[in-house]
Amino acid sequence: LPPDNIPTMEKKIKQFEKKLERAKTTLENTKKNRGS
Repeated sequence: LPPDNIPTMEKKIKQFEKKLERAKTTLENTKKNRGS
């Protein structure tokens, strides 16, 4: 991987992690709303 690609990769990973967090939160809320 060329060094100048690393910041881009890190940015993509951070965005992916944020998406995962949001998905997890949504899932938890859905579970709570179902009462299970």
